[in-house]
Amino acid sequence: LAVNSSHLSTRVHALKTVGALVPFLDEASIAKFLIPTLRVVRERDHTPAVTMCTLGCYDLVAKKLSVGGLARHVLPGIIPLLDEKALNAKQFEMVVGRVQSMMDQVISQRRGEMSKYSGGELPGVGESPAAVLPSSAEAIGSGVSAADTPGLITPSSA
Repeated sequence: LAVNSSHLSTRVHALKTVGALVPFLDEASIAKFLIPTLRVVRERDHTPAVTMCTLGCYDLVAKKLSVGGLARHVLPGIIPLLDEKALNAKQFEMVVGRVQSMMDQVISQRRGEMSKYSGGELPGVGESPAAVLPSSAEAIGSGVSAADTPGLITPSSA
C-alpha cells in the first residue's frame, strides 16, 4: 500500500503503520525487508507527505539498529532526501537535522572505538593532511617507498 496506492492518504497511513511495527522487528528483518521497501517508496514518491513519513520511518529504524546498521542502511536511505525538491524550507531543515545527528552519532561511535584500540587520541583528528602524512625525507629515511604511500612524491619519483 505504501508503494502502489494511488491515494496519498493511503500511502501516508501505510507508512505510519510500518513505523508502528519497527519496535517489534529485529535488525535482520529490518535490513532484509523494511529498508528495501523504504528505498522503493523514496524513489517512487516525491510528495512532501510521503517523504516526511519515510524520514520518520528511517528515524525509528535508526533507533533500533546498531551504529553499523545506521551507517550501512539508514544514512544511504536518507541522504537522497536532501535533494528532494518538493520539500519546503522547514521540511528540508528537518531532513538536514536528522542526517547531521545520525552522522555525528556514527562518527562519535567510530572515533571512540578507534581511540579505545589505539590507546588514546586518534592521529590526524583536527590536523591538516600535511601534518599526518610523512614528508618525502621522512618516508625515504624510514624505508617507506613511494609505492607504500600513493600520492607521495619523492625525489626519486619526481
